[in-house]
Amino acid sequence: MEKEARQLRIGVLGCGPIAQAAHFEACRRAHNAELYAICDLAEDLVTRMAAIHEPHVTYQDYGAMLADPQVEAVIVATADQFHVEHASRALAAGKHVLVEKPLGVTVEECEALHEQAQRFGLLVQVGTMKRFDPGIAFARQFIKEDMGQLLALKAWYCDSTYRHTMTDNLQPILVTSAYARRPVGDPKANKRRYYLLGHGSHLVDTARFLGGEIVRVQARFVQKFGAYCWFVATEFADGSVGHLDLTMAVRMDWHEGFQVYGEYGSVIGKTPPIPGICARVKWSASACVMGSTTGCSVRMRMSIGCNLRASRTRFCMVRLCMVQVSKTAWQHCGLSSRSRALSKREHGFHWPMS
Repeated sequence: MEKEARQLRIGVLGCGPIAQAAHFEACRRAHNAELYAICDLAEDLVTRMAAIHEPHVTYQDYGAMLADPQVEAVIVATADQFHVEHASRALAAGKHVLVEKPLGVTVEECEALHEQAQRFGLLVQVGTMKRFDPGIAFARQFIKEDMGQLLALKAWYCDSTYRHTMTDNLQPILVTSAYARRPVGDPKANKRRYYLLGHGSHLVDTARFLGGEIVRVQARFVQKFGAYCWFVATEFADGSVGHLDLTMAVRMDWHEGFQVYGEYGSVIGKTPPIPGICARVKWSASACVMGSTTGCSVRMRMSIGCNLRASRTRFCMVRLCMVQVSKTAWQHCGLSSRSRALSKREHGFHWPMS
């Protein structure tokens, strides 16, 4: 991998599980960013992570890292209850921020952070990374450019009862420390709140990314045998409807994805399961196009498919291939150059804060 000459110098706050499973390696792999600094109160965590990921500098004091003029942006990878506090301090120090989801634990503190970011003219980005997945980004492009009016969207996020059995065997062993700072009490004690914040945020963000703003919701909830299920009926700003399914946890494989139905075609997507699972995932989209010659009409079905390999850091490379039809055949059907679309396209992950 070749790094660009100009790289965003990033400081990561927090050396816990999400930083170890995603952010450290993502910074190192990004073409236009570098892992410049890491910071954590736990000295043993900082020492061990520095030995593995080799940042330029390390800190145990967050204020000292924020005072470093070389740090241009901060990734907040601490516990949910600390997100707004730590992001606010970074903004006050003049740093752009990527904060892990959920942004916060109350609506009020999130709105206050939004106002602060606008006041300082800095970027705060939430780590709902799925919209930067090349497959999902292409699905959005297909919806916006080729599918016509949106009719309906269905999306689901269903954790599995044996997910941790899989990840514990496939992911690197996460390093913990007795000196790590933890929130007061047990944030996971209230399962409803924890699942909606931590997992429902992905589902809602994907739905908004593909379908637009949600203007109305009506949810039904059921809890049985230690499982939690939300079925949420939604209405989008353009008048289309949606159905969101958040289930924790299903007695089957993890499955996550969406279906979008439109005027001229549909999209079906199955998103990568979880970091640490190296799985081949299929994407498909179909569109019906009409062309006419003298006195006859021709109906053709174009299919788009790709294979996607999930990486441990969640960021993926994907190739999308459209079934090719010869130029002569397209012209014979009277189809426009816009309808011919592309035969192949490659996408790569780029650090979104460039």
